[in-house]
Amino acid sequence: MTLKKIDSSWLYFDTLKVWQAAALIEGCDPNFIELKDNEIINLEEKLTEKEFTCIKTIFSALIQSIKSGKLDATIIRDGRLGREFENYSDAVESWDVRKMSGERLFYKKSPNWEKTTISVDSLKKWLQKGQVKPEFFFPTNADNISPEIMQDNKPDYLNKNHPRYSRKLAATIGAWQAVTNPKKRSPKEALDIWLRAHAGDFGMTNAEGQPVEQAMKDCSKVANWNYHGGANRAEG
Repeated sequence: MTLKKIDSSWLYFDTLKVWQAAALIEGCDPNFIELKDNEIINLEEKLTEKEFTCIKTIFSALIQSIKSGKLDATIIRDGRLGREFENYSDAVESWDVRKMSGERLFYKKSPNWEKTTISVDSLKKWLQKGQVKPEFFFPTNADNISPEIMQDNKPDYLNKNHPRYSRKLAATIGAWQAVTNPKKRSPKEALDIWLRAHAGDFGMTNAEGQPVEQAMKDCSKVANWNYHGGANRAEG
């Protein structure tokens, strides 16, 4: 899955509204949609029809799991003092409130899905049980995630904002993580290709925008796990 550009501030949320979670699972920024009368709206047509349909399907799946108790959530229900909700078909009176204060409080049995929330931890456990690992919640491939999303979510040694950030260290680790199957190439060749393609991301290019040769050699040498040289040996 290739993620749409998602505002990095979403990484700081430890609790999400159900419809926000649906958008992030699909790899889209929740700011592209809104929920009104339990219907998801595609704001300014920023999402493709396929993305929009997937978000609605995921939203329905989340609701179903919350109702069945398979996904923990903080369920919010609308309530009012007085008789405003009394005639609703799913209205219920809270007798505890009436006993304590004498006021009549009515609330709707059906949840308010615009306000109901899920903790990110509970959501990730639910996703893992279903063997689903969307990139936003389970980042595995840096090529599929925009720098805006990942920068603040990286460990210190990969975070450009860290005072001891090392470009070569970050590039070396990035290459080692990305190149998992060199196929017919040697690991060194595959690592070198990746490093050259991403040299600009790590600030290792010259005035002409070309990769700095010595930096490429240093990084690929450290990241290379094949000390014997040559392409990977065929298994079996």
